[in-house]
Amino acid sequence: MTSEQIHSVKEASDTTDLKKFCSKQGLPFHVIDLSELSNLKHKAAYIHTGEVANQVNGGNPNHWLFIYADLIFDSYGKYKDYDFGDKKYEFIKTNPRQLQTYNTTVCGSYCSMFYYFVEKVLKPEINDKEGQDTINSEDIGLEFSEHFGFVKNKVENDKIAYEWMQEHM
Repeated sequence: MTSEQIHSVKEASDTTDLKKFCSKQGLPFHVIDLSELSNLKHKAAYIHTGEVANQVNGGNPNHWLFIYADLIFDSYGKYKDYDFGDKKYEFIKTNPRQLQTYNTTVCGSYCSMFYYFVEKVLKPEINDKEGQDTINSEDIGLEFSEHFGFVKNKVENDKIAYEWMQEHM
């Protein structure tokens, strides 16, 4: 894997790749545009931030986020909570805060990793613990980062995300 691959639009995850990943992992696939988030009818979905640079995508168009219940995962580490009508969404705090390098094309991979983590790693653990049936938003970002071995070096994190996605798609 080369640096060019994680910066290449050709290597960026599109809806076909994300759907393929979900199918292989036995996970429901849903996608929604950021502008339509207030209409979301599913517990989990990929969020496309749009084809225009904006505040949410850090000036990098075609960025992917992931929503799980009222939590939003962003590999850029933005923590500003957003209101969409009656609903307020909380951004997950990862450690390190920003996992992904700006201008790389692996945000869909990070989102898929988060989806996998919540459904295949964390959820079974929660279900095994008596009386605990919710995801703790305070700890989930740290647990996610530790599970995949993310570090302060964003280039290294991008390699981890890229290679993980290639293996799981």
